[in-house]
Amino acid sequence: MKTNLWWVISIVSFLVASAISFKMYRDIGEDKSSTAAIGYLVIPFVFIFVVIASAVFLWAANNIVLVVRSLQPWSQFSSILSFVIVTVYLIGFAVIYDIHRGSKPEQSTDSLKALYERYKNVPLLRSLALGSIVSNENAPTDLLEREVKNSNYQASQNPGLPADLIEKLIVEIPGENWGILCNLAGHKNLNENSVTLLLDKANSKFETEEDRKSYKDCVLGQLRFQEVTPEKIKKMLEKQLGY
Repeated sequence: MKTNLWWVISIVSFLVASAISFKMYRDIGEDKSSTAAIGYLVIPFVFIFVVIASAVFLWAANNIVLVVRSLQPWSQFSSILSFVIVTVYLIGFAVIYDIHRGSKPEQSTDSLKALYERYKNVPLLRSLALGSIVSNENAPTDLLEREVKNSNYQASQNPGLPADLIEKLIVEIPGENWGILCNLAGHKNLNENSVTLLLDKANSKFETEEDRKSYKDCVLGQLRFQEVTPEKIKKMLEKQLGY
């Protein structure tokens, strides 16, 4: 009987880990940024962690069922440990659910601010909360501004970035950070003045010529397809980029 139970626990744990790993793989592929690509290296470790965590939870849950059915004494060490484990997991699930709600479109700016305040002093939870919040169109603009300046690609793609903030960020972010500027160049809220600023930045000082080339290829390449970019500039970019 115990052998069959461990087979069930092993199979379920493997399936849960596979589902989570596949979702990570798909999300990283959809992000299409060089930074996100690093996540591929993390997937095997996440898979192993989820397998172990799932197995521990299922083992603890089974022990609790045995205790409730009076097939195992409450005073047994494994019973006490199982209740502690399940309690910790339930608290963890509640926290993860709370953080995940930050990505829901019905969340208001005030509720997202409150979410950040709840977890800002816990490094890991703060990182998870930020990931959820900056994907929400209602994210606080001051938080988005800070995260974009910190090279958060997800924040630079947030559809709620206002045109004036995009303009400000383009002025303040150095050309070497061309990946973030590339996201801003392709943003739906880009205005014509921001187009001019991005064109001017292509002629500013860069640390290396490779950075300048990357900037032109990515940022100016995005401007070529922007509706707000004047046609005469698009034609100029076509010649300059060799399209």
